[in-house]
Parts: sequence; structure tokens; C-alpha cells
Amino acid sequence: MEEETRLMLRMLSAVRLYFEKARGEMDGEMGAQPRQAPVLAVLARGGEMSQAEVARALNVTAATVAVSAARLEKLGYVARRVNEDNRRANVIGLTEAGKAEARRLGDLMDRVSREALCGLTAEERARMLRLCDVITGNLRAGERAGEEEETC
Repeated sequence: MEEETRLMLRMLSAVRLYFEKARGEMDGEMGAQPRQAPVLAVLARGGEMSQAEVARALNVTAATVAVSAARLEKLGYVARRVNEDNRRANVIGLTEAGKAEARRLGDLMDRVSREALCGLTAEERARMLRLCDVITGNLRAGERAGEEEETC
């Protein structure tokens, strides 16, 4: 296994632990799950928007957002309505219960994030963010080019 692969697997392991920790801190509470927190956060900040807009904001596929949105709608946290500008499209937005859940889950994720990043300086956190942006950009560039070949 190459060093790059070991590095990515280690990073993914840290992310998995982050979400497991958040899920564990929920103490069996029903409601949105930590993996749905980003969707709730984007809608809380941006108001109603299409699933495609949410997907772009999160750097995920529209299908990924559709799965989370369906679960959040079933829980009563998200409502869909027809987009008045494009009657063939729907927009999603938070209900009052969804706004409360976004705050609750956001607070929980903030606590776990503080614990996960404890001991990192502001400079290290900024560097970590830049590195994540580079990795995301590299992966997105490969998608756009349709390349499977090494680009670096």
C-alpha cells in the first residue's frame, strides 16, 4: 500500500471516529443524525434552496442530499415546495422543528469538533483547512476531466 493511500485511510478513520463520537453523544436521542448536520446547517444559513444548490454548497452529489433531505422531511425538519421560478423543480427549507434541530445538532457537532481539534493551533487549523480544500479540488478536477490517470 502506498504512502498516499495510508494517509487517506488514516484521515478517513479520523472522520469516522468524529461521527461515531457525535452519534455516541446523542444518548439515544431520536432525530437528525450527525451526517445530516451539514444539510441542516446549509439550510439554516441559506434559507430555502434547491437540492442541487445544497449539494454544491457541501461538495457532494445531489443524490446524497436527496437521501438526507428525504430522511429530514420524514422527521418533520424539512419541507419541500414547488419552486415558483421553475415549476418543475422543488426547493427545500427548514421547518420550525428543523430550525431547532439544526441548533441542537450544531451545538453537539461544535462540542465534538472542539474536542477533535483540541491542541491544534490556529495556524495548524488553517493549514488543515487549506489541505482539505486542495484534496477536494484534486478529486473534483479528476471528476470534471473524466480522468482516472494520475494527474500529479
